[in-house]
Amino acid sequence: MLYYVFPSAWESDICGPHSPDLMVKIARESGTLAYRDEGRNKDKVRLPDYPTGTRVYVIRPDLLPEV
Repeated sequence: MLYYVFPSAWESDICGPHSPDLMVKIARESGTLAYRDEGRNKDKVRLPDYPTGTRVYVIRPDLLPEV
């Protein structure tokens, strides 16, 4: 299972008061952030409302760190 998170939701709902770059770093280090290209944090995926694709953060919820 994967979660697709739009950049606006990443900043407002996931990061909250924290820096989006810091949250990306934490997600990468924990293995939670799935990505295909080493230089990119977002992947281009096709979604029902975006048949040509859009860039989103891809999260693997099974690897979320425990808090």
